[in-house]
Amino acid sequence: MNQAQRNFLIQKIRDGVNAQVKLIEGNKEEPPSLSNYLLHAVMAGTFEIITNDQIKELIRKKALNSKANSDSWMSRDSGWGSSDKKLAFDPKDFFILPEEYKKLWDEHRIRQEQIHQEVNDLKIKTDGLITRIQLASDKTLQAMINEIDDMGNITLMDTTLKSLTSPSFNKALNG
Repeated sequence: MNQAQRNFLIQKIRDGVNAQVKLIEGNKEEPPSLSNYLLHAVMAGTFEIITNDQIKELIRKKALNSKANSDSWMSRDSGWGSSDKKLAFDPKDFFILPEEYKKLWDEHRIRQEQIHQEVNDLKIKTDGLITRIQLASDKTLQAMINEIDDMGNITLMDTTLKSLTSPSFNKALNG
């Protein structure tokens, strides 16, 4: 198998992996809406805010992070042409988050980490497979191609190529 054929095979693998990554990442969900949970809590009268001392500390940190002789630590209200200055805070810093929101956020974060890990594992496996393709003999690659119908199945290709290569090849590749 010449280098152009190897490159073609590698490109087919990359195309298959990119399609798999898009499919996996298509399972990502929107995070829960803090705004909705806080609005519900405010309307129900069940919301809680941080203590007065914690509010003072937030304001102090905002002021300390500002530039000298600047009012950049205060944000301008640009709506309706008002020139009033207001302090802006991240709601996560100001409100005590509802337990249900925190639970859903943690579940969302775990699912996103799983998706990220699955994509990373696929990319690592693909890199290993491409290395094996570049180093494998023509005979081995032809045997792999003859055995595999789905050239986009990275796991199947990797397993087949590993089984076709000699123990000395695997030893040299894995150091």
